[in-house]
Amino acid sequence: MLIKETLAAQLLNMFSDLSKRTENQAESNQHLANALADIIDMYVKSATVNFTAPVTTTGTATTQTGIVTGTGTLS
Repeated sequence: MLIKETLAAQLLNMFSDLSKRTENQAESNQHLANALADIIDMYVKSATVNFTAPVTTTGTATTQTGIVTGTGTLS
């Protein structure tokens, strides 16, 4: 589940950490990019995908195979 407050807290912690670093600008920028990518990656992967697909079949239940595809929504 996407929780905006958790994302904000993680970003605030990252910025607080960055303000204490004493490295050069290039290293600081690289650290910022990596930290942001990690936080965004974790945030997006924490989403729940809700998907509903109607299925219509013919024949018997034992002869049905296939993959259901469609568009879902993140929450």
